[in-house]
Amino acid sequence: MMDDLLGMTRANGGDETAIDAAVLDQILNIGDTRLRQALLEQLLADFRRIAETLAVESADEVGAAAHELKGLAATIGAHRLAKLARRLNIVAGSAVAAELGEFRAPVEGEIRVVLDNLASHAGRIRS
Repeated sequence: MMDDLLGMTRANGGDETAIDAAVLDQILNIGDTRLRQALLEQLLADFRRIAETLAVESADEVGAAAHELKGLAATIGAHRLAKLARRLNIVAGSAVAAELGEFRAPVEGEIRVVLDNLASHAGRIRS
């Protein structure tokens, strides 16, 4: 229901399109294995940090985190997350803190999906 409200219904409910693999591969197609691993670790840390910031009650902080998330997600090809973050950023600018929770939940869920995808990708690089 909330996904419908945000305009982000999932076709199959799965995470098969959480990250556009071609976009992520293009970003990671630099340097050696150690550099790719470092970049993935930094991405994981950035997404985790943003997720923690989204949990605060300040609409200003949530808005700033959503804005940062929008750009980071778009950069790695996490298009669904970027769209959700854009909507959360808009809502944070006009909502009271109590209303943010219902808009924050789908974003937090999508961040978990993206984190799982990035961690899986990092595991493949280590192997």
